[in-house]
Amino acid sequence: GSKLPQEANGAGPSGRRTSVGRTSGIRRNSIRRQSDPDLAVKVFNLDAADAVSTVEKMAVAEQILAALRNLVAFSKLSSALAEEIYKNEEWDNLRMVVELYPKSIMVQYQGFELVGKLVTAKRELRAAFRQIADHVLLTNLNHKNTPVADVAELLLEALN
Repeated sequence: GSKLPQEANGAGPSGRRTSVGRTSGIRRNSIRRQSDPDLAVKVFNLDAADAVSTVEKMAVAEQILAALRNLVAFSKLSSALAEEIYKNEEWDNLRMVVELYPKSIMVQYQGFELVGKLVTAKRELRAAFRQIADHVLLTNLNHKNTPVADVAELLLEALN
């Protein structure tokens, strides 16, 4: 038998594939395969970001947005996170991450839902996130008949 680690062929300990999605043959959703522990930091640091591939950046953006969205959706921390983003003026960073990957359905879905929940939790963020409205409208047109379009419409309502 092969002495290659099971991770090398995409199979977990049970022998089943552990990858959630594939893009051009690259495993995107496995945290274990990350060779650079500072990858998440590099995604948001423009000077260091050039050293990381676009696919890896997009995968990290998906994971970060999903984690924040889950944190807001499944706990009572939405008000606290909204307050932190408002107080530290981090809305532009969040907006830029969502706008950077317009073709990624996951980034758009997670990002729109996160922004919508933050705006609902702290109405003062409405004005701060209004700049994303054009992007949301375009994305709504480009992702018709997908969950992204539904979340985009909800976000537009929250921003008005």
